Amino acid sequence: MARRSRAREVALQALYQRDQNKSMSEADALAFLNRRLAEPELQELGKLLFLGTLQHLQAIDEHLGRVADNWSVDRMAIVDRNVLRLGIFELYHGPEMPFKVVLDEAIELAKRYGSEESPGFVNGILDKVASDKNETKTAEPIAPETTATEPVTPAEEPAQEKVESVAATEAEPAPA
Repeated sequence: MARRSRAREVALQALYQRDQNKSMSEADALAFLNRRLAEPELQELGKLLFLGTLQHLQAIDEHLGRVADNWSVDRMAIVDRNVLRLGIFELYHGPEMPFKVVLDEAIELAKRYGSEESPGFVNGILDKVASDKNETKTAEPIAPETTATEPVTPAEEPAQEKVESVAATEAEPAPA
């Protein structure tokens, strides 16, 4: 497993725990991340993904509810919901990452931890999120929330350009 993938996996595990136990303290979650990720660089990435997702959770869930036709966020499987939350955080606020990478990583997490239907569900929802992001043409359509945690900086404009270039590449027909 790639190093960054491992940080995403452990961040997902911490989000899952937090979803199941709302009283879980931030300190306990960070201790879990630090125990599971030995390298300081991966600990920082895991912390960024976990805390950033929580920092923007309300806005992420609202956005998720808008794009998930016939699904309320609460009715989604816990793994699927948290894979999607993590993916949406990465698309809008996380470290600069092309949409294809975010999508592939989310699908892999869904395959590993979700049900048989999870990869297709996650793929469909994140594809709608990326389309929605491209249609709005704004760098940050999900409003940031303020919490006591460290601020998470939204991805810079080049991330938007990468998403748009990936979408444009996918729309072009393959050469004959």
